[in-house]
Amino acid sequence: MWPDKDAMLDEAIHETSLLDFGQNARAKVAASTTARGDFGFSDSWYFGLMPSRRLRHNFRLECVIASRHRPSTRRELQEYVQSADSILHVTFPKIPHATIAQIASMEQALGYGYLTLNPFVSQASQLDYFSIMVVLASFAQLS
Repeated sequence: MWPDKDAMLDEAIHETSLLDFGQNARAKVAASTTARGDFGFSDSWYFGLMPSRRLRHNFRLECVIASRHRPSTRRELQEYVQSADSILHVTFPKIPHATIAQIASMEQALGYGYLTLNPFVSQASQLDYFSIMVVLASFAQLS
């Protein structure tokens, strides 16, 4: 039992982040062991964008909105972004950390952008994320 609704929400946000963190880590490790140029983004995107995960999309979007007024939610989302950075850094150690940080931030920005726009843009589900992410990752490495 939780002492209040805030504690229950904090745990739900944390558990959802752990699921995403685990999927993201598995995708990155698979990409690094097979030398794929997409850094595992396509696997993460496929898992994250499955139609059956619509409730998760809605929940994640509500977390972003809640983070404006709930410091604990904001901290959880910040920790998730930092974990994405750490996963990339460990699985691709030859890439400079500054570039890794940019790639991780870009991945999160695209993910949150998708969550925000998907209800309003019919083409979102038809985008070729593998190609987009490979091109964006190559641009990030050039900067």
